[in-house]
Amino acid sequence: MKYLSDITLAYVFVLALMLPVIVVLFNAYGFFIALFFVIIPLFWFVMDSEVNHYDVDKYLL
Repeated sequence: MKYLSDITLAYVFVLALMLPVIVVLFNAYGFFIALFFVIIPLFWFVMDSEVNHYDVDKYLL
């Protein structure tokens, strides 16, 4: 959780870099590209902040 601000900053930076590509693909292909580039990474970000990798390792090993 101490890296949450760095992760948030990195996500916003990557989203800003990808914004022109997202706009072009969204205009061409619609909702599925927006889902793939915006909603799924945002969902991953929320889920990753709630469950850290050490908690996941307990269930996998």
